[in-house]
Amino acid sequence: RSFIFLAVYNRFGQRVYYSTDLRKGWDGMFNGKAQDAGNYVAVSKAIDYNGTVMWRRENVVLLR
Repeated sequence: RSFIFLAVYNRFGQRVYYSTDLRKGWDGMFNGKAQDAGNYVAVSKAIDYNGTVMWRRENVVLLR
């Protein structure tokens, strides 16, 4: 299995986080500014052992 990326979007559809490193996670910051508490969308892409591309979309809540 291979991790491709993780992206996080705010309610306006602006991408506030992107990483291709599975070991990293979003710290709630964007351009050095703490983002507002609220709902965000996380999108990830990976490839499983059979070579099938897997997309996942999840609603996440940022708490402050």
